[in-house]
Amino acid sequence: MAPQTIGTNTRIISKEFIMYYIYHIPGNRKIGVTIDVPRRLSQQGNPDHEVLEEHTCIYEVSRREIELQKEYGYGQDTPVPYYRTMEMRFKDGGKPKRKVTYEIAKEIRATYKTGQFTQKALAAQYNIPQSNISRIINNKRYVEP
Repeated sequence: MAPQTIGTNTRIISKEFIMYYIYHIPGNRKIGVTIDVPRRLSQQGNPDHEVLEEHTCIYEVSRREIELQKEYGYGQDTPVPYYRTMEMRFKDGGKPKRKVTYEIAKEIRATYKTGQFTQKALAAQYNIPQSNISRIINNKRYVEP
């Protein structure tokens, strides 16, 4: 399959080969990962930025994002690595996956118990309403039978 462009900066050669970009926004003290730099920066108000690295492996880019956040002294901005976020958001050919599983609920509870993340931060990370996070944490939703 010939290289394709999605948006203005995403190169996909096949379903298995996607280019992931680690970007840095010094003013916001943020390091993140995206497959479409212009779209992502547009969502964040088009701040000054630099692309630090490019990767084709989602696991490697996830590891490097965390390493770079620590190296720059920013800390990890989300409780879940990039690859895990994408697994939770998409399945079956890119269709959004909205349903929380028992495993994800356990992960949410465990992450919340560390005290490092608020319900609001978890809701943003898992792309679900904060009220659902509250119900999960208080064992009112996704409790194993």
